[in-house]
Amino acid sequence: MPHRLFRHLMLAHAVIASLVLGACAGGQSGSESPVGTGEEPPATDAGLAGCVEASRHAIGRDEPTTLGFTAQDMLDLAAGSQRATLDFSTSTQPGDTSGLTVTVSDLGEVAEFVDASPGESSPGAGCPDFVVLTVQLELTSDDGRFDETLTAPLVAFQASEAGAIVEVDADALAGSYDYASADPETYASRVVIFNASFVADGTTGRVSGTGTRMDGTEHTVTIAHWGQASAGGAR
Repeated sequence: MPHRLFRHLMLAHAVIASLVLGACAGGQSGSESPVGTGEEPPATDAGLAGCVEASRHAIGRDEPTTLGFTAQDMLDLAAGSQRATLDFSTSTQPGDTSGLTVTVSDLGEVAEFVDASPGESSPGAGCPDFVVLTVQLELTSDDGRFDETLTAPLVAFQASEAGAIVEVDADALAGSYDYASADPETYASRVVIFNASFVADGTTGRVSGTGTRMDGTEHTVTIAHWGQASAGGAR
């Protein structure tokens, strides 16, 4: 069963297409679009559709929060390297898998606590508060299809799980992945979305893609996913 945080982060793809959660390193870049119509900044770090930031302030790494955990607790869930199996079979053919190394590194950035609330256009939106810290996220598949080093906001709504979403232009991927292997249609633009979730006993995640046609319509595909970290994965 999916973790609660993973459900928060895995929004409808039409919503994700309007969010870019973090700039990308190594020549990769992203943009950010407002969510909601309130005067407050959009709560995009956590991928919360219809939410705005009522407030955001810096916190110490070991400073207790009203959520019951610290920024360091969140980082401890994700930091280090973990091994998993990346399964491409939903977008290619059965049995198409590769080993995957997922590494999260501390960049020494300031952690922040964000008080999220519904925007004026979405008064009924569910908007949990969250802790966020910018980290480096590396996703390296053994077969070379992904070899990505990204800058991402690590987010947690609860003590037991942390997660991050990063959107990358498909043509800016550092690995050899060919978007057409999952969707051969011609698009004006294509993005690949990496969604990673971290708990005490491993990592889960999904790679998806969204192609935007000349008329502005979009098509989203699931490219691959990974499950719990395999035995022997390093922390």
